[in-house]
Amino acid sequence: MTLHGVAPRGLADTTDASFGYFLCTMNGPPTYGVAPSTDTLQSCRKVVAADDARMSLEHQQLLVAITPTHAGVVAFHGIDVHYSQDGHDGSQRTGGDVRLRVSHRK
Repeated sequence: MTLHGVAPRGLADTTDASFGYFLCTMNGPPTYGVAPSTDTLQSCRKVVAADDARMSLEHQQLLVAITPTHAGVVAFHGIDVHYSQDGHDGSQRTGGDVRLRVSHRK
């Protein structure tokens, strides 16, 4: 499968955050959840940008990196993934609700 775009669904963002999307080749079984980047990256053998990347559903997971620019709240209801596979284009919603409160930025 080749990824062509990823976007948060129903985004509410008062932090002016930037979003990055990456593929993580796992050291072990895939996990799901919200974690600091240092914890997440320790479970990755390799990380690459997700734009136009080929993804192995067995060995990789999609990471969303959120970088707020100031205090506030970032919330969304999963992500929309746009892809092609075997000559067909498709879209799929994945993930659950995410709400992050940012108290301050140093």
